[in-house]
Amino acid sequence: MNIHAYGSDVALDGTTLTVTASGRMGRGALGTDRRTIDVTTLEALSLTPGNPAKNGRLELVDARGKTVVHFRRKTNDEMKALFAELVAVAPAGVAEVSTGDAPIFKGDEDAATAKHHAVARLRVQEGGFGGSNWQLYPDSIQTHDGEFPLTHEVTATVADEVKRQFAPAKMLALGVFGVTKKRGAIYITVEGESFHTFGTLTSKDDKSARKFAAEVNKLAKQQPAPATPPAPAAAEPLDPADQVRKLAALRDDGLITAEEYEAKKKELLGL
Repeated sequence: MNIHAYGSDVALDGTTLTVTASGRMGRGALGTDRRTIDVTTLEALSLTPGNPAKNGRLELVDARGKTVVHFRRKTNDEMKALFAELVAVAPAGVAEVSTGDAPIFKGDEDAATAKHHAVARLRVQEGGFGGSNWQLYPDSIQTHDGEFPLTHEVTATVADEVKRQFAPAKMLALGVFGVTKKRGAIYITVEGESFHTFGTLTSKDDKSARKFAAEVNKLAKQQPAPATPPAPAAAEPLDPADQVRKLAALRDDGLITAEEYEAKKKELLGL
């Protein structure tokens, strides 16, 4: 099966999927001219159909990272057919198809599947052409850098470099309320013991970023706190009689003198 997507061509031959960039934009999104993926080793596979407002996305995750294929709405049927073939050869339980809002998981809706419904989402500029969606789950967070466990130590922070600039056109239209306008970027950072991930947003997304960060911090604090290591056991008191026997052995071996033995013996026995 061969499909011409947006910025790339996709071909499935048995269990091997080949994504070939077409043009400079496609190479920028893919990060290379061509990528070959063994579908049987996929760790995650998802499809978001295109709609009038947004292109569709086919996302594949293996040990090397995430590959994203963008496609136009007119290609929805072809991509759905490709997705069905990918699901047939991919490991069980890794496939997800999204309507664009809440994800609908294929396969059994057991507890392990249900817990991976996203609690919150945030669109950032990193992650290839068009940016990427960060998704927060009850026990993990998925970013353009990968999926990371949500532990008690994870923290999310938001910083900004937003500045107000004079806007003559807005002043003419809105009077004093249009004297300035916001310029700059918003930065969100999420980090834990084993990862550090960073995303950029525009100033208009400030509230969304802070709301997402607050949700991350709230869920992280709900995770079990790391177990406190047990205190070292108190040393058992030494038996004086046993110590005297050891001293006698040292005396008999000539390692201590008889006088030293007698002196230490009296000390141990409190004589």
